[in-house]
Amino acid sequence: MTTQTLKPSAQSLWVIFLLVILGFGWGLHFSLIKIAAESGLPFSGITALTTIGILIFMLSISAYRRRWPSMRPGAIRFYLVCAALGYIIAFFVELEVSQHINAGELTLIVATTPVWTILITSLWRAKPVSLRQILGLGLGLAAVSVLIIPELSFDSGSTTLWLALAFLVPLTYASYHNVVEASWPEGMDSWQVACGETIAATVLLTPLFLVFGDRVGVFLDWTSGSWTIPVMAFTALWEIYLYFEVVRLSSAVVVSQANYVTIISGLLWGALIFGETISGLVVICALFTVAALFLTTERS
Repeated sequence: MTTQTLKPSAQSLWVIFLLVILGFGWGLHFSLIKIAAESGLPFSGITALTTIGILIFMLSISAYRRRWPSMRPGAIRFYLVCAALGYIIAFFVELEVSQHINAGELTLIVATTPVWTILITSLWRAKPVSLRQILGLGLGLAAVSVLIIPELSFDSGSTTLWLALAFLVPLTYASYHNVVEASWPEGMDSWQVACGETIAATVLLTPLFLVFGDRVGVFLDWTSGSWTIPVMAFTALWEIYLYFEVVRLSSAVVVSQANYVTIISGLLWGALIFGETISGLVVICALFTVAALFLTTERS
């Protein structure tokens, strides 16, 4: 049975399932990056090699399917804008501000992405947003805030300027979600869109890594944690596909909820891989996050 033949309620459950898998995939990346970084691999090297791996996987799947991304001018503009928003701007702003504010503050700010997504959807695109969706987003934000706020260090010395700049990260992601939904190239499926964006991201990232990153020789200096590179590339491949599939089946507002799942799953992966402690509060917040997903995706 294809997703096109599912009844609305069944499709909502399918979207929730995809969101949970997507969020757990994103959450796993925090642990994999930590393993790679602790083994001595430079962050720029991790990112560059992972991007190359994703591109190889994407091209292989496109060749197997014999369905390639459209090269129409409008589609190319779509790939480039999405790659700039989802990869370049958000990535480098997050990297820069992370050096000036603490991790808890940045995590909480990025967790507001669904709020900015719904604001852009309703104000910029003038698309109606239901009360259920607003309640779902609020419940999800409250659930993750309960986990993050106790970890904040209010005497961290973070300046107002850097805290304000940090909000460019969720604003960029929110804009990205809305651009994907509003400008999806006609006649293309999720794999085609994912491949097109990956090609554009590789094209845009390559000169940046050559100018600002470590030397290519460092990228190839394999360590005990190097096994994480192909694993991250393979999991990212499916995350990118799942992201576009959720947008195709639902909306920008719905896919933004994956941010909440990512925060919860990041803690769960930390417990599984590094033996970190999971409190009862995390379990409760996870249940509230699932409830938020039902509120946001359930169709009337």
